[in-house]
Amino acid sequence: MLSALKNFGVTFLIAAMLFGIMAYFAIGFVTNTMNSIMSDEENELTEIMQNEDTQNLVNAGTDPAQTQKPDKEAIPGESFNFVVITTDYRPDLYDNYKPTLEHMYQTDWYSVPSSDTRGCLAGEYREPRASSVVLVRADREAKEYTYTSFSPETQVYTTSGLHTLAEVYSLYGKQAIADHLHAMTGLKIRYTLLINAYNFDEFLEICGAPTITLAKDIYQDADMAYTMQFETTKENIGTDGYPWTEHIPNTLILPAGDIELTAENIEILNSVAVQTAADAAARETWTVDIVRAFLTAVGTREDLKPLLAQLITNKSEWSNIEGLNYTEPEPEITEPESADGETAAPENTEGEVPGTDAPTEDEPYNPWEDTGGESAETVPADAEDGTEDPAAEPVEEEETINRIWLLPLGEPESPILETDYTMNDFEAVGALLAAADDFENINVPYPGRFMEAKDDSAPYFNPDLNAGLEKFQQYRK
Repeated sequence: MLSALKNFGVTFLIAAMLFGIMAYFAIGFVTNTMNSIMSDEENELTEIMQNEDTQNLVNAGTDPAQTQKPDKEAIPGESFNFVVITTDYRPDLYDNYKPTLEHMYQTDWYSVPSSDTRGCLAGEYREPRASSVVLVRADREAKEYTYTSFSPETQVYTTSGLHTLAEVYSLYGKQAIADHLHAMTGLKIRYTLLINAYNFDEFLEICGAPTITLAKDIYQDADMAYTMQFETTKENIGTDGYPWTEHIPNTLILPAGDIELTAENIEILNSVAVQTAADAAARETWTVDIVRAFLTAVGTREDLKPLLAQLITNKSEWSNIEGLNYTEPEPEITEPESADGETAAPENTEGEVPGTDAPTEDEPYNPWEDTGGESAETVPADAEDGTEDPAAEPVEEEETINRIWLLPLGEPESPILETDYTMNDFEAVGALLAAADDFENINVPYPGRFMEAKDDSAPYFNPDLNAGLEKFQQYRK
């Protein structure tokens, strides 16, 4: 027992001395290595600090002419995606749009006669449709703007079946379009911008009218519809019973080449019908060009902040926008007009209207010339002898219905741009919007196939969802 304990003690002492010597040399090696690394780093730092070519003297004066433009890496904010939507809504031209729920709820139906509600449910109404949809990504890291134009006839799945994006807006609104684009690309949509057709002129008045290049001619057919087709063909049956094709030339409206984006030209481009894959490609190109041109025009403005505030604010509030020199015009005073369209003459102070048969002091009253005035009712010629024409049918007055459920003609009080963007977000996106002219512009078409009209089916774009999600994967950061 004592011998075993003695052997254990000797072995322990030998092991302790051996490992102690090894630890001593190991610690020395690590210490020397760390000192060498720290010494090299210190020498490199000293060399950088003492290099006159890389020194930045804070108090040194600089020549403004030699001041370099700040690097784009210093642009504040984060990359973001937004959707630009236009519609064909023109309540200033058409008064047969489908009644809105808001208008129906605001109507006092208890005071409306039942006769004025006839046709409310059976009428054929217009519905506003999306006429263009463009997804834009402002990429701060890649220093580029990417544009993807989605045809309004892009077919998507909805809770009520297959519908186009144009119909999705009519049924569910602009946010539903943004949701579908998010599902098709995987990109999170931060803002949705919508401009109605009746606001094109106000938008151009504020932002200016840039110029784009059209690759195809725009025509107007006999039905006053805009098309990219040179002619319209019509199948007829001749007197001999044989069919023949009639070729009807369309009227040239906008020739290919450079065009200024006036309100009339934008209205035309916003209404062109797409019939073939070539038409769809051409419309996609000019739609992207229009959005890009306006982003560049707006982004380069020095008054970018008040300009954006003006676009998203009701006109009645423009005078309150900081930095915007706007004075609300005084209402025009118009004189009342007579039935024939001429300005009615004012009555005199004595209550007599000039031009009547009342006598004056200079012209005495003559009873033989007084015919008693003209009667409001005209006596029929066959009634002068007291007889009536038995063949004459009584004229029934056409019954008029006060369609109180329809909105009257006129432009509603609304901002030029309907959007969920607010001026509180300007600090986050303003610098990136201002860089639209400096960043690289890239057009990213969405994969799919355009299906032309067949029999009773309208043309539509069939998107390839799998290829689309894969294509936009690089932009999902």
